[in-house]
Amino acid sequence: MDGATTRRSVPSVNAQWGNLRAILASDLRSILGQAIDAAARDRAAELVRSTTGVEESRNTARMWADKAQAALTSLPDPRHRSSAPS
Repeated sequence: MDGATTRRSVPSVNAQWGNLRAILASDLRSILGQAIDAAARDRAAELVRSTTGVEESRNTARMWADKAQAALTSLPDPRHRSSAPS
């Protein structure tokens, strides 16, 4: 925690609720995000399997989901824009 009292002109979670609750909220958000990601991968595999009839489609869907995730994580973080033109 950096101790900031506001984020984007809104009171920060740690300022409103304290560091312990802010850390727990962050952990919960991470866990929920992973659960949503897992559900989306399973749904994508189900859609591929139902349209192609291929049992191995689950692995294929996960492979493409992993590739998409890797592509997203390789993008620059927009919160850390440099002032120099790219």
